[in-house]
Amino acid sequence: MYAEGPTPELGTVQLDAEHGSVFLHADLQLQKYRTFMQYFEAVALKEPESRDFIRDFISNL
Repeated sequence: MYAEGPTPELGTVQLDAEHGSVFLHADLQLQKYRTFMQYFEAVALKEPESRDFIRDFISNL
């Protein structure tokens, strides 16, 4: 999970691991996940297209 707010320095990444949750706060670690999230947002379908995709998928089951 990537949690961010109006102050980037307070961002946090939570990773689940065998031994429990790991929290990342360092700037370089957060920048890596910010880059991932920007990429995911750029390639993800927008809400209406996503909704249509899900409806089409379900109707073809």
